[in-house]
Amino acid sequence: MLRREPRDGGFAVADGLIALTLVSLLVAVVVNAIRAGITSSRLGAERRVAAAEAEYRLLTEWPQLEAPGVKTGRLSAEKGWSVSARLVQAGEPGPALCEVTSAITSGRPSRHYALQVYQFCRQGPPA
Repeated sequence: MLRREPRDGGFAVADGLIALTLVSLLVAVVVNAIRAGITSSRLGAERRVAAAEAEYRLLTEWPQLEAPGVKTGRLSAEKGWSVSARLVQAGEPGPALCEVTSAITSGRPSRHYALQVYQFCRQGPPA
């Protein structure tokens, strides 16, 4: 029969503390991964909504602008939009080329999402 030495009692406590430390580290890693996944999912959904809103504003507001300039508006207290056009190349007898940016600003902290395209435009101010 094995005899237990009194000095062997400390090894069980040390093994238990090491196991508890490893389990704590594993739980911390899992919780951090879950938090990062939730944050990434929320930001991805916010980007998709902002991209759809920017595309909608480009399709509905650009035809009213049709020339270099800026048009802005508010969606809510925290969200705003703007459609801006900058002349890139003047067309001598015909239409010019404009760089059109549809931007959405939202959230706290403020995030800026933009959609940028090139469109034919008039050279002068809107009619």
